[in-house]
Amino acid sequence: MTVIADAFSRDWDLRTAWSLALAVASPFLLTWLVTSLQSQRALAVARQAASGEKRPPTLPSAIPLFGHIFSFLLDRHLFLSKASHYFGPDVPVRVKLATFPAYIVSGKEAVAVYLKDPARCLSLTHRSLNYMKHAFGCPPEVVDAFRPQSDIALENEIHTALQNMLSGPRLEVLAGRYQEFVVHQVQESDKNIGDNWVVLPDLCAFMEKRVFEGAVRAVFGTQLVKLNPNIASDFFKFNRRVKNMFMGVPRWLNGTAIRARNTMTDGIKLWQRNAVEHVNIDDIGDDVEWEPYYGSKSTRVRQQLLTKRNIMNESARSAENLGFMWATNANSIPAAIWFLLETLHDPKLEPRVRTRLAAARLPPVNSQSEGKQHLAFDIDKLTNDALLQSIYAETLRLRVAAMIVRQPTIPNFSLSGWHIKESETLSLSTRTEHLDKDFWNAGSESKPHPLDRFWAERFLVYPNDSKSGPLKEPKQKRRPAGVSDDKNDPYFSIDGCTWNWVPYGGGRHLCPGRHFAKREIMLAAAIFLTAYDIELLTDKLPGPDENCFGFGTMPPDGKVPCRIRRRRE
Repeated sequence: MTVIADAFSRDWDLRTAWSLALAVASPFLLTWLVTSLQSQRALAVARQAASGEKRPPTLPSAIPLFGHIFSFLLDRHLFLSKASHYFGPDVPVRVKLATFPAYIVSGKEAVAVYLKDPARCLSLTHRSLNYMKHAFGCPPEVVDAFRPQSDIALENEIHTALQNMLSGPRLEVLAGRYQEFVVHQVQESDKNIGDNWVVLPDLCAFMEKRVFEGAVRAVFGTQLVKLNPNIASDFFKFNRRVKNMFMGVPRWLNGTAIRARNTMTDGIKLWQRNAVEHVNIDDIGDDVEWEPYYGSKSTRVRQQLLTKRNIMNESARSAENLGFMWATNANSIPAAIWFLLETLHDPKLEPRVRTRLAAARLPPVNSQSEGKQHLAFDIDKLTNDALLQSIYAETLRLRVAAMIVRQPTIPNFSLSGWHIKESETLSLSTRTEHLDKDFWNAGSESKPHPLDRFWAERFLVYPNDSKSGPLKEPKQKRRPAGVSDDKNDPYFSIDGCTWNWVPYGGGRHLCPGRHFAKREIMLAAAIFLTAYDIELLTDKLPGPDENCFGFGTMPPDGKVPCRIRRRRE
């Protein structure tokens, strides 16, 4: 009887457990079933509708009320990638996130239309104004002053000025000044690093401080760093928390981030007042490309444009300057760090890179300035080297994870026949496109190069190898003008990658600072590889910090210990 009772008890416990599990799972299973049927019905209705009247389907979800937020937070890239492919290529899909409901755009054709925006009906203004207010600290009552104005002539002047700041001759002057100040940081601020090995707990922190201070001196002048000696650490404290402000987390839940932001804007206000006290901006000659109070001409012109738009509020101006500082450093510095780490981590790649850097170095001008002058590069030669460009492009493909967000400015916007309402948001994940296995070359069966792993030669085309280059399906290769005709010499190519390699966005909103960013990344890595011998004290590099997903370049998610010494010629 005892045996029978025990068996009955076990059976009862099992049935109870199954019943409890079913009771707990039922709401989730029911939600998944209902939303799956709804999405399939919506897709079927859309396919019968006329072009321009089709409404995108919603991705099924299993969690009532909360939608997809937990799946997104668990693995952002995996969620967006699966969502993008759920209904097939080029079909926008609606996802429900707590603070970010949006239609996800993916697929080569849809991405091309989205970024080209031929009808000029997609705007980033609403999102940009939110960033100015929540992330960079612009007072709410002033933020609308940054909205495009009805004065077409003034808007055209602003657009032209912004384009001219970061292209042509002014770009090369700014890049040269950037090189000069980063070299100065390396040569003058590290007196304790000499001929003997020194162990550093984190190469990333060592590099980011020196590059940031050099970049700030080049763009904003020497006074900003002089007035704020802790600006590098303050900036990266702010940068680690800025995503919460971008996402609109309430102030009462976000005190640490707000304090870090306020530290930055207070320092920038101090710099603004100091510049006004010491120099009349309108008295500085138009031919002056750099001076210590405002720094580069691009910064000076931006201050004058703020005045033309009647943006005189001190906090609003500091918010704009912080936004520009963030844009010119938050993505390029982590990318430069990845460039350096990947080079040092590969014992076969490092000597090849050093050879290319040596070929791009400038000779010393004279014996008195030999040390400083010799640590300088022909920037054009450096940034046009095939191997170095391939490393640069692969770094951005693998490490940039931005969400490119737009909103329609008309009631009935059509994205390749799909109807999006004026109040709705469209988003494109660059990481989804950068890891598209149907597009990118992932090597061969005998020599695989997975898309989630760094491959320095992914963007190199070997004329005698039809399987080389970035594309999975090779197309007719076009040798760029000025490239050697030697069939054994590889050349760099992103031909055919316009709508899949999108670290800078694309179309009419293509990042205007992309040319300067390329020079920042390649110069910083080149200077550190030339100035120092560096040996990593770890066999495995850290992964990217997924907490930064959606906001640009994901930095390493851990420290990288190394030993370092001055490089001997």
